[in-house]
Amino acid sequence: MTENVTQYGIGIVGTGHGARVVAPAFSLDTRARICGFTAARLESAASAVTELGTGQAYAHWRDLIADPAIDIVAIAVPPAHVEDIAIAAVHAGKAIFLEKPLAAGITGARNISDAVNGADTPNVVDFIFPELPVWQTALKYLHGNTLGRIRHVGVHWTVMTYANKHLLDSWKIRPEDGGGAVFNFGAHTFHYLELMIGPIRRVFVRRDTASIDTRWLLEVTFDNDTTGEILLDDGSEDVRHEINITGDAGHMALVNYSTDYAHGFSGEISLSDGSTPLQFATPLPPSMDNTDGRIAATAGLASRLLDGIECGEPASPNCTDGLRVQILLDCTSRSNENHAWVDVPPGLHE
Repeated sequence: MTENVTQYGIGIVGTGHGARVVAPAFSLDTRARICGFTAARLESAASAVTELGTGQAYAHWRDLIADPAIDIVAIAVPPAHVEDIAIAAVHAGKAIFLEKPLAAGITGARNISDAVNGADTPNVVDFIFPELPVWQTALKYLHGNTLGRIRHVGVHWTVMTYANKHLLDSWKIRPEDGGGAVFNFGAHTFHYLELMIGPIRRVFVRRDTASIDTRWLLEVTFDNDTTGEILLDDGSEDVRHEINITGDAGHMALVNYSTDYAHGFSGEISLSDGSTPLQFATPLPPSMDNTDGRIAATAGLASRLLDGIECGEPASPNCTDGLRVQILLDCTSRSNENHAWVDVPPGLHE
């Protein structure tokens, strides 16, 4: 006998990342039913519906939210436009799936978080890296004290984004609109570093870089006195995402040289006792060799949101985590403006 599966209607606002990653990710869970898309242009929404072969095109995001068939609103639009959509969805009683950063600034992010938490709205934010099996292995070793006391962490994340390569006039290159290297990649970096090492206490932007718009060099200090250096550049031909963590008992490296943000990571631990280095990686199943690696990672988060709805328990990462990251981004912006170290407020309070 086939067990009946409760399905949840998914409405997606945005047809870039929303159509390429979010829709395929939700579709991997049998409980999800893609009801349709909306975008700035109706023809874009219609094209996404045709390409995926499911749902309908909505003329406006308000029409999508008003549809009683929609249970979850997935929002994949520029950060400056998220606040109004997210709060309207909350007021309509919908669960929400959000991208990072939550907003283009701290006020918008706090407004979203307050609305979500005030209404006890099921929500998830799409921080993908801790969903990757290689990263989960790394976190297990770190939290198991394999490296001893952590002394220093270095992040080198350099890519050439489509917007920078083609010199597009896009929000993706403008920090004030929630774009640029710090907002696009720093949001992920701050989130995973705090999972790996602990809360960040201070941040400083070094200004001896060629182009502050594409290349950012940050220094951070954690509550446990670990130091860190972060290089972020979204206008570089050197494609590399590398994390090096040094502790009293050894060193860990996570490296991805591929153009896929999620596929391609490998890890290695070298201990100070001279034992054989431990290497770890997760081979891809043949069926996923040519798919965007973000889909599988996002699928795990989509399923976690559905699990949370069904069991009535909060899912994570969520808007609380997103607001914490936004506070760190705001501190980074203030350090850049004031040419000084900025103390990060503990928790979520400025």
